[in-house]
Amino acid sequence: MKLLVASCALLATTASAFQISPTRTSRHQSPQVNRSFIKSAPLQSSTSLNGKLWKRLQTEEDDPDVDGTSWYLINCVAGVELDLLAQARIVCERFPKKVVEKFVVPTTRHLRSHGDKKKVVDVRVRYPGYLFCKIALVEDVYETLQELDLCRSWMGTVNRKGHKKLPPSPIPLN
Repeated sequence: MKLLVASCALLATTASAFQISPTRTSRHQSPQVNRSFIKSAPLQSSTSLNGKLWKRLQTEEDDPDVDGTSWYLINCVAGVELDLLAQARIVCERFPKKVVEKFVVPTTRHLRSHGDKKKVVDVRVRYPGYLFCKIALVEDVYETLQELDLCRSWMGTVNRKGHKKLPPSPIPLN
């Protein structure tokens, strides 16, 4: 009997910790759990090496006054392109227009129907896993975009220095 009382007390404290809703669920639905008190650790970029990468890559800066902006490709996980687009736009708002011109994820819209009356518009990304950005490649912009959680790497040439493999050195598309 004491074991039953102890297990019920343990169950009550566990249920209050996760704040399980008292609503009844079927076996196909999971209980609604409020985990807002759990703080998740920020994601680290898969290409982030310790320290700044710009000096290690030995890439020359673009001069925004002379060269203007060029198109570059950023690689990300397929399916999160629109999230990376939103992150990049928010982070790069502080840069002047001559350095960061725009970010684009090309999409297409497909209309499909379910029966006679229901029509659904699907928005599909044309190039899964890529974000197009028209920027002047300078150190501040490169480091800011490289530190984004969803950014994997830049499309460009393979860059090796010694025995350590560095991420690709960005090259313009045009």
